[in-house]
Amino acid sequence: MQNLNQNEQIKCPSCGSFIDISAVLYAQILNKAKEEIQKEQQQMLKQKLDFENEVSTKRAEYTKALNDLKAQRIEQEKLISEQVSQKLLLEKQKFEQELLTQKQNFQKEFSEKFNKEHENEMKIMQEELEKKSKELSEFLSIKAENERLKREQKENEERLKFQAKEEAFKEFKEQESKNLEFEREKMRLEFQKNTQEQDLKYKELETNFKSVAQKLEDAQRRIEQGSQQLQGEAAELLIEEYIQSEYLNDEVKEVPKGVNGADCLHIVKDNFGNICGSILYESKRTKEFNKEWLDKLKLDSIAAKSDIAVLITKTMPKDKEKTHFKEGILICTFNEFKGVLAVLRESIINAYKLKNALQNKDEKNHILYEYLNSKEFNTQITFILKTYQNMKEELEAEKRALQNIWKKRERAIENLSFNSTAIVSSLNAIFSDLQGGNLIGEEGIKSLENLAKDED
Repeated sequence: MQNLNQNEQIKCPSCGSFIDISAVLYAQILNKAKEEIQKEQQQMLKQKLDFENEVSTKRAEYTKALNDLKAQRIEQEKLISEQVSQKLLLEKQKFEQELLTQKQNFQKEFSEKFNKEHENEMKIMQEELEKKSKELSEFLSIKAENERLKREQKENEERLKFQAKEEAFKEFKEQESKNLEFEREKMRLEFQKNTQEQDLKYKELETNFKSVAQKLEDAQRRIEQGSQQLQGEAAELLIEEYIQSEYLNDEVKEVPKGVNGADCLHIVKDNFGNICGSILYESKRTKEFNKEWLDKLKLDSIAAKSDIAVLITKTMPKDKEKTHFKEGILICTFNEFKGVLAVLRESIINAYKLKNALQNKDEKNHILYEYLNSKEFNTQITFILKTYQNMKEELEAEKRALQNIWKKRERAIENLSFNSTAIVSSLNAIFSDLQGGNLIGEEGIKSLENLAKDED
């Protein structure tokens, strides 16, 4: 730590005192990260206000539409009432005129017959006149009642239509209000959650900034210093450890002498400890795929007397990037290795069970060989591994989506860390004597740190 502080200090040419540049950088980086977080919070707050303004505008539009609908209803009812009243008035006037005409005609006939006929006949005519007057009155009453019923029916139909529209509009408004309230609450919770997460991330960044930068630097240095030989040995060790930890009944043996290039021989056993078969593994972690590996692994497989050989490679052949059989060798990536192992092991155990069910030894070996090299076996393994790969890709996509925000923060920190050296060089070139010939000392740095804390 002492050596690190000495490397990050500038010596004053006048007084010989040291200035801790890392503390100044730390305050600048801290303020920069805080400004970005505050800016993002202000953007989210602005989105929330815009959403509430949009909700208020829609509510005003819905209220205006409802008022317009009510006004239209009142206007329609008024128009219908006026039309009905006018029609009734015309009908009444017409009926009254007809009644008056008939009455006058009857009176005229009665007057003429009165002078010609006897009193008895006059009485009969009077009764007939009253009867017709009564029938006419009943007819007019029935017709008026019929018109009234038709008018009421039409009004009821219009009222029901309006009520249905009003209820539908009310339900729509209530549902829209619920949706708006739900979205508002959802945005509020997301805003609150994002704010809390950003505060936590800010504190984590503030706490772990120096340690993360140092760890990244150390990891990069170790990766650059590693050799392909060490990477290959690590891959071989991981393969052996996975087989031993996942399948306790199986064995992992060193390849017999004379078998060069292969990594390990996997002895597959069933639950009773019976040896069912063997798988020979070889791993390659190079940038280019070499076809000569296949011929060499074939010879290794014959020498080790394995049932099947598997080439685990970082770089797949250019003509086919998925798991496949080629020249009797199963080729897969390190990501697909676990799925390939599970399928191959289960297939070898099933073939062993089938072999024991037969009596002839030559026939057993032939059936086992034919099964392991059959199109059906190849298709089953390809299908299972394809499904496994698709599920894994979906899982990785979900992980990337969830870590998107965090990665943005990491890139920002990396950019700040990368530019630290440039800032230090600029400060060395720009700083001049301040306050009586002294550069910014320890008290000045502490003042900057206190200022950053006060802003927090």
